[in-house]
Amino acid sequence: MRENFDVALHFTLGAEGVFSDDPEDSGNWTGGKKGVGTLKGTKYGISARAYPDLDIKDLAPEQAAAIYRRDYWDKCGCDSLAYPLDVAVFDTSVNCGVGGAGKILARSSGFIDFLFKRIAYYISLKGDAPDGWFQRCVDLYERFVNPRGTHDF
Repeated sequence: MRENFDVALHFTLGAEGVFSDDPEDSGNWTGGKKGVGTLKGTKYGISARAYPDLDIKDLAPEQAAAIYRRDYWDKCGCDSLAYPLDVAVFDTSVNCGVGGAGKILARSSGFIDFLFKRIAYYISLKGDAPDGWFQRCVDLYERFVNPRGTHDF
């Protein structure tokens, strides 16, 4: 649904941030590895590695939205998923790739189980997952399950 996509896009754009051309980030290079190809950067989560022919620095939010709808939301079949699972699958596809999101979804039994399996995937990376990736799972949980953000710890 269009309104679900808009919610998902808003969440993911908030998590992905703005333009970055850190040469230490392999996603910022058109060759997909540090120092390989041209350093074009990442903006709105759209990377030079995934879109080497795109003008990343001048990417407009509307362009990013169209890419996200076509290459992530639609490819993951998010319109056929229940809310808010559709939002979580979309965000995961942006962070882990469409294939990664699909694998996690295939082993999940719902929204919360999906979030736990996403966290388990990050743990399997053995320290290579930045803290912000884990925080996205917490943010999804707090937004859709515990919107008051209250904790017992």
